[in-house]
Order: sequence, then C-alpha cells, then structure tokens
Amino acid sequence: MNNFNPSGYLTRLVRNIINNQIITQRSINLSESFSNSVMSGKTANEQSKTLSPELRMTPMEVEQNAKYVKELLNLPSDLTRVISQIAANKTLTSAQGAQLLLLLANGKIDLNQLAVLLGDNTKAAMQKLIQTISQAARMGVEDTRQLRDFINTLGYISTTTTDSSSALKNFILVYLPWLPLNAAGEKRDFDIGIFDKGAQGSEDEIQSIVILIETMNFSNIKATLEMSKDNKVEIMLNCPEEFPQKLVLSILKKESESLNIQSGLIVETAKKKIHKDEVKKARAQISASSCVSPQLMQMAHAVVKIVFKIDRDFSNLTYKK
Repeated sequence: MNNFNPSGYLTRLVRNIINNQIITQRSINLSESFSNSVMSGKTANEQSKTLSPELRMTPMEVEQNAKYVKELLNLPSDLTRVISQIAANKTLTSAQGAQLLLLLANGKIDLNQLAVLLGDNTKAAMQKLIQTISQAARMGVEDTRQLRDFINTLGYISTTTTDSSSALKNFILVYLPWLPLNAAGEKRDFDIGIFDKGAQGSEDEIQSIVILIETMNFSNIKATLEMSKDNKVEIMLNCPEEFPQKLVLSILKKESESLNIQSGLIVETAKKKIHKDEVKKARAQISASSCVSPQLMQMAHAVVKIVFKIDRDFSNLTYKK
C-alpha cells in the first residue's frame, strides 16, 4: 500500500462492480432506505446525468467494506495471523511488518503504540481516498458515496482513538466482518476497558478486559475476560435469560480451540438490567492497563464477533417470520 495508485484502485472497484462480484441483493436492501432518501431529492433531469447502472458505484457488501478498510489501513486481512506473528516476533513484509512489530512490548501488545499506528494509518488512508475521489471525478464517475462512506468510517476511527481502551476497541472493530457495524441503521455497539488487578509486576497481577456489548435483541451483555497465571483465558458472560447461552458457549469453545488458546467459560443470567455505563464505572475503580496479552485480545475479539453474529442472525430470522 506504500505505492498507492488511486487510478488502479478505482479501476479495480469499477471492474468488480461491472462483473457483479461484490453487488448482491442483500447489500442493496441494506442501503435501500439511504439510497431512496437521496434519489427522492433528485429531479428526473438530475438522475439522467448519472452513469449507467453497470458503472454506478453501488454500495458494497459490509463484509467487502471491512476488507477494503483493512487494505486502506495497511493491515493484514486476518487478525489471527497478525497477532500470532507479532507474538512470535516475526517480521511480516516491508514497512507493514516494521509497523506491527513496534506493537510488541515484553510479550504483550502495546496499546499506546497501537493508538499511534491507527491514528497515522487512518490519516494516510483518508488522503488516499481523497485522491481516489478526485481521480473518479476525472473518469466521469459521479456517485462516490461508497468512497465517502469509507472516509467517514476512517474519520470515526481516527477521532475516537484517544487512549489504550479506545485503541483496543477500534482495532477489534476493524477486524469485525461488518463495516460499518450498523450499515442498516441498527444500534449495536460495545465499550471496552482493560485493567491490571493487583500490584503491577507482582505475581498476583491479573490482566482483565471488561466488555459491555449493546445488542438489538438481547439488551446489554457484559463479558469479563481474565488471563490466569498459566496463560488460560477465563471468560464470564453476564447476559439476559433469553440470550442463547448454550449456543454462545459452544461457539466460543470451538473458537478458542481453533486459536489454540486454553479457556474457561462461564455464563451467568443477569439478575438485573446491565447498564451501559458499567465499563466506564470500572475504569474509574481499577487502574487501566496500557498493554494486552495477544491471547486476551484474540478472545475479546472472538466474544464481540460471536455475540454480534448471534444477534444479527436472530434479527434476520425475526424479519423473515
């Protein structure tokens, strides 16, 4: 990505559109309300000035958006590969590998360095997109909403990455298979905090991640992940009674096995409503950590991804009914 070619990038996007490789009815449905609101404000004369349908830059699948954002950010496409090679202190390729290896500190991932990397790379990516939009105008492409949406997504990451916790959240966000997370106007979100329990550097120190996940169908779910002394990740989910507990346990177990991470899983039914500010309260009570173990980061990503996947699948089933 160091020798970024806006013309080549744009040509590739248009070619994919022409070949119908990244356009599906589902992506059109996801953006239908947005498209209708835009098109309803155009006159027939204005609409006739746009390109023919096969050349129009129609919105892509949210999964494809996630792939292109990682490419723009100069990040590998697979989180497991990134973390395993950082943890093993192996150089990846060129400048990308040099950037990622800066994240390693005493066997953990330095979240302050991660914040710097996200900040620098998002700014560079937005400049690339501005070049691409300019090139698109010269090629006669009028509908560049897709590229502008990328700029908005990258702008959000850049402006909200302000500390170790937000760096961890946005890094996990980039590696979720949906960007933007709420493409169809849903209200899913998560807040995350990482803490060191006990005296720093002592044998009793335990690293902990607390995640508050806001879903569409199951209210708020709280996940607490702790790294034990024997490098086992203990996961406790606190969720409403209607949440499919057995399903999430089964998927998380398979995920930890595929990542070769030892884990213990506990699910508890919430006795009262879990409030959205619980993670913020925890941050005020426990000292925040500036580093995270690779295994803890991987399992935190897995928990967020699996909960959102179950929530999205439930929404799809409900809609079909």
